[in-house]
Formats: sequence, C-alpha cells, structure tokens
Amino acid sequence: MRNTILLLFLSYLGLFAQTTLMDFTHEKPKIYIVNAQKVEQSYSYETVEGRENALKLTWDPQKHAWLEFSFAKNPPMNSFTTATFTVDVWIPNPEHIDHFNIRFRDKFREILQYRTSLDRKTAKPGWQTITFNIDNTKPPLCNWGGIQNNGRIEFPASFQGLTIDFKDRTIQQGTAAFGKVVYAVKTDLTPATPTLDTGNPLGILVPGQEQTFRLKLENTKPRTLDGKLEFVIKDHDGNPVQKGSFQINLPTGKTAYSPLPAPKFLGIYTIDYVFKEADPNIDDSETTRSFAYMKPAGPTPGRGVGFLFGVCSHPQSKPRHEQELEAMAAAWCGAKILREDVWWNRFQPEEDRWNFEDFDFCVDVFAKQNVEIEAIYSFGNPWANASDTVPLDPSRPARRPDYRHWANFIRTFAERYRHKVHYVEVWNEPDLIGFANFGVDEYIELMKIAYRETKKAAPEMTVLTAGFTCMPPERPSSGFRDPQHMVKAITKGRGFYDVHAIHIHGTYERYKNEVDALVKLRQDLDIPQPWYSNETAISSTHTGDFVQATTLFRKFLFAWSRGAMGYNWYDLRNDGYDPKNGEHNFGLVTRDFQPKMAYVVFNTLASYFTQAKFIRQLDCGPSLDIFLFQDRDGNWLIPFWNMDRRQTSQAGILTDVTGTATLIDMFSNETPINVSQNTLVFSIDKVPAFIKITDQDKPPKCSGNFFRLASKITHFKGEAQSQAFKDRQRDLLYIPGQPSELSFEVDNPTSQPVEVSLAIILPKGITADRQSINFKLGAAETAKPTFVVTVDPSLYDQRTPIQVDTKFSTFWNVSYKVVPARIHTCHRSIGDRLPDFILDSKEQYIKLANEAGDLQHLTWQGPDDLSAKVWIACDETNFILKADVVDDKHVQPYKGFDIWNADSIQFAVSAGLKTYAEIGLARTNDGKPETFVFSKANDKTPSVNLVTTRTGNVTSYTATIPLADLALTPQRLKDGFLVNVLVNDNDENTREGYLELAKGIGEYKSERHFVILKQ
Repeated sequence: MRNTILLLFLSYLGLFAQTTLMDFTHEKPKIYIVNAQKVEQSYSYETVEGRENALKLTWDPQKHAWLEFSFAKNPPMNSFTTATFTVDVWIPNPEHIDHFNIRFRDKFREILQYRTSLDRKTAKPGWQTITFNIDNTKPPLCNWGGIQNNGRIEFPASFQGLTIDFKDRTIQQGTAAFGKVVYAVKTDLTPATPTLDTGNPLGILVPGQEQTFRLKLENTKPRTLDGKLEFVIKDHDGNPVQKGSFQINLPTGKTAYSPLPAPKFLGIYTIDYVFKEADPNIDDSETTRSFAYMKPAGPTPGRGVGFLFGVCSHPQSKPRHEQELEAMAAAWCGAKILREDVWWNRFQPEEDRWNFEDFDFCVDVFAKQNVEIEAIYSFGNPWANASDTVPLDPSRPARRPDYRHWANFIRTFAERYRHKVHYVEVWNEPDLIGFANFGVDEYIELMKIAYRETKKAAPEMTVLTAGFTCMPPERPSSGFRDPQHMVKAITKGRGFYDVHAIHIHGTYERYKNEVDALVKLRQDLDIPQPWYSNETAISSTHTGDFVQATTLFRKFLFAWSRGAMGYNWYDLRNDGYDPKNGEHNFGLVTRDFQPKMAYVVFNTLASYFTQAKFIRQLDCGPSLDIFLFQDRDGNWLIPFWNMDRRQTSQAGILTDVTGTATLIDMFSNETPINVSQNTLVFSIDKVPAFIKITDQDKPPKCSGNFFRLASKITHFKGEAQSQAFKDRQRDLLYIPGQPSELSFEVDNPTSQPVEVSLAIILPKGITADRQSINFKLGAAETAKPTFVVTVDPSLYDQRTPIQVDTKFSTFWNVSYKVVPARIHTCHRSIGDRLPDFILDSKEQYIKLANEAGDLQHLTWQGPDDLSAKVWIACDETNFILKADVVDDKHVQPYKGFDIWNADSIQFAVSAGLKTYAEIGLARTNDGKPETFVFSKANDKTPSVNLVTTRTGNVTSYTATIPLADLALTPQRLKDGFLVNVLVNDNDENTREGYLELAKGIGEYKSERHFVILKQ
C-alpha cells in the first residue's frame, strides 16, 4: 500500500513538474519583430535590474498598438490537455501595458493565440510573473493559418512567440523585458503517437538494413501507455502487402520498438498505424507515413560527369538542420547539382556591407554530400535598383538593377566562389513579368555584364542564360508580354552565354511538343550552345503522385534524347503542406521529408543512367516512345513507354540480342527476360520501364510492333484521310445494339512458324461471336484475327474495357485491356435535353500557370471556378454547338486569332480528311460575339453564326455552321465523325488553364482521341 501511495505521489510530482520552454537570459535566441523598422520597434540582450542578457524590447506606441515577435527556431514543447505557462517579465511602467499574448504553432502550421491581462492591483514596476492557463479543449483568443484550422493545438507543437498590447499610446517610448518562460502540464489526455524508424531521417529503408525497420513509441506522458499498436503497409496502388499488431504496456520515460516486416519488392510504400489506448477517454492516434524501399544511388564522389542529374530547391530559406537533410536527400537519390538563388539582397544588404554566411553554409553543406550548387544571379536589390528603367507593367515596380551595382555584385560572387560554384545562371524567367518587369534589351545588357564579369573573375565558370518559359508558339499575355523574349535574348546576346536554359512545366505531352519545337527553333536560329532543361516538372496537386512519377521518368529521358546537357527536377522538396496549392506539391519529397514516388523514380534513373550515353531513338510503331542508351559499363539500356490511350499494352520486338536481358521497372525491381533465337519480345505498357542487355557488344535492333489493333475503316474511298483518323478507326467502338469488330494485326518477324493464341474476357452486357482464336503464323506472315462483339443498348456511353489474353509462342504471354472509344449519338436538334458533355473534373483540366510563383493563386478551384455543359446537334443543313460556361470572372480583351488567350471556346470537327476544322468562339469584354477559324476542313472558310449572353457567372454560346463548311455529308453523319471541345479560362489577363473534352487541341493538334458522334 505504501509503495502504491509513493508511486501516485511521484506521478503527481511529475505531472506538475515545471519545464523551461525558453530562458532568454541563457539562450539569447534570434527573434523576428514584425515590421520592426516600419513601426520603430527593436530588441537587444542586456542586463535588466540584475538579470543578465534579458530580452529587452522597446517600442514607439504612437506608431503601432502592439509588438509581436517570433523565433527563428521555434522551441518544441510537450503535449498537454491543460497546462499553466508562466513568463518572467520586467515592466517599468505597468500602466502602459494592456495585455500579453502567447502564441503556439501546431503540426498543421496553425497559429493559436492566448491572452492574459495584467493585474493592475498587484502589478508593480520591476520583474514579475504573468500566467497563462490554457485548456486545449476550449478555443483560443484567435487562430489563423495552417492546413487544418480547427482552433485546437495539434501536437507536436512549438512556442511561436509573445505579443504585448499597449494601453497608453501617448508616451514617446515604451519598454519591457522577458526572462524565463516555463510551463507545467496539468492534464495530458492527448494520444501518444508512434513514429516510423527506417534507420535514417529520410524514410528510406535500405536493402540489407531491414533490421532498422520498426515503429518507435516513446512515452513522454505522465501515464503508462497501455494499448494496442496496429499497422498496415500498402504499396503505391494502395493494396495492403503487410499488416500486424503489437500489445503495448510502456511506463513513463521508457521507449518501445516494434519490428516491421520489409516489403518483398523495391518501391514506394505507405504505412498506416494506429495506437489504441485502453483508456476510453483518450482518442486513437492514427498516422500515415510514406517510406521508400530502395538502394540509394548516392552520394557518389566528385562532380557530375556527362548528362547532369539535378534538382531545384530553396535551402537558404530553411533552418540549417533542414538544409543538411535536403543535402542528404538530394545526394541519396543521385542528384549531383542543385539549383538555388543567390538572393542578391541577402548577399549584399547594403552597398558597403556583404553577408556571405548564408550562401557559404549552403554551398558547403551540399558539397559535403558531393552535390554542387548551380547558382542563380537573382534578383533585384532595393538599394541597387536603376532609376532609368520603364516597367512593362506600370502597376508593379521594374526592379531592374543599376548596371554598375550589378557588375560589382557579379564580380564579387565569382571571385569568392570560383572554385566552389561551376554553373551560374543569369536571372530567373525574365520573360515573365512577375520576375522581370523590364524589357528584353535590358535583360540582354544584364546578361552581357554578368558574362563579362564572371569570365574575368572565374574563366572556367559556365554561364547559363536565364531559364526561359515562353516556348514557341506562345502568345502575349499579362505574364508573357513579349513572346519573342527568348528568341531576342539568345540571338542578340550571342557570345554572352555558354548554355541556353529553358523551363517547361506541365504534362509530358506538352513538354514533348514544346521541346521538339525548341530544337527546331534553335536549328533555325543557328544556336550552337547546348541547352539545359534546368527547371521542369509537374505538380502532384491535380495529377497525383503516380502521374508525377511517370512524367519525371519520361521528361528526363526525352530531354536527354533531344540533346539536353542536363535535367533539373523542380522541386527537391514540397514548398508547403496545402494539398490544393500546386506550388506546394512539386517535390520529390514532402515538406516533412517523406519520400514520394517520384523520389524513387529519380533514384532509379540515377542508379542506372548516370554517365550513360544516348545512342538513338528506336522506331517500334506509333504512340511508342523507345530509346537506346549505353551505360557507363557498356551495357545497353532501352527505356520505353506506351502513349496509346486505347491499347494499354503493346508488344515490341528486339532482334540481334545475343546477351542477357533484364526488365527493370521504375523502382529498380529486376526481372529476367527470355531471349529465344536472338529475339526478345516485351510488353510496352503505360507505365515506363526499361530493358538492360549485358554481355553484348553491338546494339540490338527494334523490329517493330508485331501485335496491334487493326484499322476497320471502310468508307471515304478515293479521298485522302488523315493518319490520326485512320488510327482512330483502329479503336474498339461500342455501338449499342449493333455488332462491332475487335480486330488485330499480327506479324511474325521471326524466321520460324509461331503459335498465336488470343482470348477475350467480356464484361457484363457484352457478347462476342467467340471467346478465343488460335492459329499458326508462318515466318514473315501477317494475320488479322477478328472478334465480333455486341453491346447491350443499356450500356450506352459505357467504356468498360475488354481484357485480352495473348500468347505468342514462347516469346510473349501477357494480359492487357482494350479501352473502347467514346461514342455518342448526334441528335438532330439541341432541344430541351441533358447536355451531351460536361467538363468539370480535374482529369479534364490542364493548368498553365505553373511557371510563376505569383500566379499560383490562379489554380483551378473546381466547377464554380470553371466548368461547362455542351450540346451538339446536326440538322439537315447545319452543325449546332451550344455551351453554358460557368466562369467566376469573364475576361476577353482580344479579337481574331488571339481570342484563345482569354475566356473562350475552341472546338474541332473532323470528317476524316487530311485537314479538319478548328474554330474559336468568344464574347468580348464589350459583350460582342467574336469568332475565328484556326483551320479549315476544305477550301471553304466556315461561316460561323455566334450568339452569346452573360447572366451572372454563366456565359452561353450558340454557334451555327453549315454542314458543308465542315465537310460533313449525310453519309459521314451516319458513319461517324469526330469532335472535341476546349474551354479556356483567363483571370487577371492571364490564360491560367483550360478544360478539354479529349486530348488534341490544347497541348498538341491531332484528332486521334476526339469523341465520335454518329446519327
């Protein structure tokens, strides 16, 4: 009994034990006073009435009603439900003070503020103690910010700072000082939260170190933790792969480790774990963390050689311990270069004062991991701005530097970092007004000065142009005022740069088209300097982590194939926590250093392709991207992916294969591939992968795509048809109530007969004339096996795929899905019916405002921001399109060709000829209809009659066009024709993005994936 009482007493003492949160007299932390200079507030550490190094604050109450400060590094604190915080404060004049406030920052970045009033009856001049009694079950005085704003401190949390509210604002100066801040936890019913331990702070489980994989539970609570810890490990598709549980009984001050089973395959995983305490008054603690099971590609010694593997980040704005983690994260995934701003205003805060400390630390901390900094000479400096520059946008300051000050800055930087920094970039995105609100000629002069001064001080440094964003054929907007900015800079600035840098964000399709256009432009302009894709990526906000990862794989290797000298992914680390903010979700890792899928993909590329050589692109068929590389050991690497949206898997053939072949996925999992008679047959899927061939001197050859969907086109005899329309006819069409062909073309490129087997698995409501086809195909022969499928009328507009199981002798055995094409009835009138198409989903949206940070607020917010209902009809003489567009802000200042830059509709109609019609519809700012024909279906320019209205936030368009002007005949209406619709959105005179029914208007021009209409 006596022991029990003693334990209870000791627990009581521990429960109310005081913990020092901050002792200003010993720690002297760096603090920030909000708008200190403007409101004439300052701080110092000095002796105040016998207490050395107290934090002394002074203010002018006539300039501001309160003083608020925060810490450069917030002190962490233990969790609590109720607690008492006491603060030692020196007040020489209590009558001048009204209130004190204390602020905390929780794990969701929410700021919570609590108040205590000064007791004027007991307050006397000098040192005294103020008290904050905080109950976390009750709302604070105020709260703001964060991604979960609920008025409750979510732990882990930290001490954010203090504020003083002034009562007497007539005096000239007020002053106060702070000493020690302590707190005592009264009750703590917050749940205990285990943490994931992989043996390192990056959440990477390294093969061979599986014993470090565990859950850690540290008991900092004033109670024994008694409960059950459950976990589920899921793969990147969300499928559970491991699960289990542990019983926990953990006394105060102790730590428990629960070993976890390692996954079977390399890759990215999430683990969901929940700790359920026996006490029903305590909530369950639920946590989800990601981890990567991978062999790190780095760090590797020395500088990057050959094609540069790079990332972008902003480490100088982070605490130094986070910079160390960023350097580690960059090095481990194989990055050898990191692009970072110099920030001239920090580097030289005054003309006669230099501050090298921040950049020195950044360069050195990454150098320890063998990652070098690609420095950006950025940006303007308030005291060094030129007075003789005219801003492109008068509503914003120009901020073009004075050339003399600019030269001194460049020279000083190059002299100091000559042997540490080898790549320097002149400004960032000067073709965007948000970054350079001055003309291209002024930028060229900045580039010339930077080149001359850099080469004088450090001749071996490589000077890059700024990364340009406006690729051909962009048009003017508020963001891109001069569409020829890049062209002028790289031609007029000849001789004053070593590398041409470019930035292209967004999808792979967009990147591919713009890079090919860029390569042609460089050839036409005779630009011999190499080009560098030194900032390019896609945010996972709308696409998700999987698309982000596949985009990285494709963009990286495609840039290499088109002659780039390197590739920098933007960003190494998420800039924030908001899942709806595009700028917050570009990273390879999350803000709190959880690896994302793209991180593992970057690691795979670095592991296998570092110091490789690009040989050539291989031609295995349309919609297939296949490339040939040779790695640093002489092995052949063949990355590939399938861009066909209808056939999820295709078969490629490599011949002249004499070595050993291995299939490697995006996560570095290796699988042996069978080679028969020097022939290798492999599946080319949506998900990128690559083949590695060892022990072979000569490269293999690509012999095409032997197994593909066949064309079923039968009409339009004697007329030239577009290739895209022919390809469209290969698709499986579901025609309700009618039979439709599922046809294949099969080639045998080998020198011997092969056995071919095809079997289909049909979804409910679909029947076929047979379930399988088996046949022998002779050497070099071709066959066209066909299934006839019939779709129940109730399945109208359904796109349920058919599974096809294929076997090609011993070469190839795979199952894949054939996705049917969209097909709709073309009605004879608009009438009073439901819309034919609705555009309102993130899958249909393409964001264009990724490149500039000051355009991030233009991110699509959902259907109320932009959406559309579309009706299409064809009567005896006319094609009719009606659209109701919901748009919160209508902007259309253009006419003619340029209407696509603002709120408008672009639609296309293809009758299958070599050209098709694309037409723009707009309602100008003065309420008038405006149309433009971008392309014609025949020799006749379509006659477009447009009626528009604007009611509330809905703009309605009704366009009527003669059928003949679109090459539509009664037979073509019956056989089927193709349409597509795109709705542009422009806010603040910037084309921020668009919704598109199908691919083929916005990112590239092709009717391959247009929607099919039939009467």
